[in-house]
Amino acid sequence: MTTKILLLTISLFTIIGNASAQYCTSNKRYTDVQFFDSSQISIGANIQYGIAQDFQGNPDTLRLDLYYPNLTIDTSSKCPFILLFHGGGFSSGDKQSGDIRDLCIHLAMRG
Repeated sequence: MTTKILLLTISLFTIIGNASAQYCTSNKRYTDVQFFDSSQISIGANIQYGIAQDFQGNPDTLRLDLYYPNLTIDTSSKCPFILLFHGGGFSSGDKQSGDIRDLCIHLAMRG
């Protein structure tokens, strides 16, 4: 049942094309303006979140990278979370490719 709800939600966002949100702060945080500079962004690289079997049945370690404003500079207790997947159809691709890495840093600089 949970899978059906998830697929329905993804389908709705795909059909709608974009989701509008309200500004939740009085400053330019979370907008199209940079709120932090690149030196204030922390990156947690290759964080293991699971193990799965590849197409041959071999164990494959699942890893992610986390981009966020430095916690000593960013005092906000709540902030948005964006999940990005690189291309490759879950069989190829690289999370460290220039476009994905640059986009993650750019979004983190917005807060």
